[in-house]
Amino acid sequence: MIIKEDKWSQFGHYLVGNDPTPIYHLKIALEKRKATGGTVKFIYHDDVYNAAQPKIEPSKSLLDLYVDRVHQIRKKYDHIVLMYSGGADSHNILKCFEHADVKLDEIVSFVDSSYKGKDSSISSEIYRVAVPEVQQYQLRYPETEYRLIEMRDIQNKLFTDSAFKFDHYQDTTYHLIPFALMHHYGLYYTEKYHQLHGAGKRVGIIHGIDKIRLKVVDNRWAFHFNDWSSYFGHKHYFRDYPTYDEFFYWTPEMPELSIKQAHVASKYFDYLDSINAETKYRDNELANVTWRKSKVKTNWEYANHIIYPFWTQGTFSTGKTFESYISNRKDDTLTRSHDELMKSYKKSVIKTLLLAKETQHGITPKLLSDAEDHNKIIGLFPVFSQMHFIE
Repeated sequence: MIIKEDKWSQFGHYLVGNDPTPIYHLKIALEKRKATGGTVKFIYHDDVYNAAQPKIEPSKSLLDLYVDRVHQIRKKYDHIVLMYSGGADSHNILKCFEHADVKLDEIVSFVDSSYKGKDSSISSEIYRVAVPEVQQYQLRYPETEYRLIEMRDIQNKLFTDSAFKFDHYQDTTYHLIPFALMHHYGLYYTEKYHQLHGAGKRVGIIHGIDKIRLKVVDNRWAFHFNDWSSYFGHKHYFRDYPTYDEFFYWTPEMPELSIKQAHVASKYFDYLDSINAETKYRDNELANVTWRKSKVKTNWEYANHIIYPFWTQGTFSTGKTFESYISNRKDDTLTRSHDELMKSYKKSVIKTLLLAKETQHGITPKLLSDAEDHNKIIGLFPVFSQMHFIE
């Protein structure tokens, strides 16, 4: 199949060693590292963010920038779909569309209730938070369609579809738990999108990716991006899809949005330092934690309301479960299930972990959740982009 349109380069690319050839899949980059010994780098629109002068705080408020982004996306696509979990990132998008009085065509949530029940870590957030919020939204916009998609149905189709030819090794990267496939392949079997695409319509899938990633370097605040975004790049690089993936926050089309988040959030973290605030709640969820200048770890649950004006602290959440990228409280399918469907998937996970070990790119429980284990490999370690200093 000849893929005519580049839908992948916007999500960043890898470079290995001194070779300027862009690579759009982490495992291909790691295989090259394994063969050549070259260092893997992740490039995410460095020139765009540098040109935006990140040390200068944008004058517009975050809410104004969010509204600008809403209009930007609405103009770009004929049909827009929000991936909605009820969490802070996607909830802010829902409320900003409503605030701007711009209608979403569809909203989609994924559940695992058919095999784990409505009280599971994943489904409970959907049924307790997302569903009521969408029902309220539909009172104002009754034409907006809401889809609840059962993830096991998608897995059954993906793993047995001889036409799609899902590659358990190539088509997975960081979050190796089977539920994570929802972000990339969960909408592939929605016939409506194929029909719209066939009619020449652009279908945009909006993802709440992602709040700003802050880091203190030499006592100065900076931000960077990680290569979780490349998931979406390699998805489009290897196959043609009827839809486009659109990050709401990490976007070269509006770099000032991430820059503004960085300035607002860093000031708040400095304020927490000024009052010696103790923030121990979920401070072991290292992928969702920021280290303040005082070296105190602070989970974003303390700060979501600072960058998301419609967020209510204390909204029900089961948290970000990062004890393992293979099997965890969110999805323990690979250790709990022994059905035929998962056999080849498990083999690919083992192959991925071996690659991580051979290229010194493995992540351990210590790095992921501050556990004691420094040696066990439970996933691939992210690759980070250039640092952009804001002070």
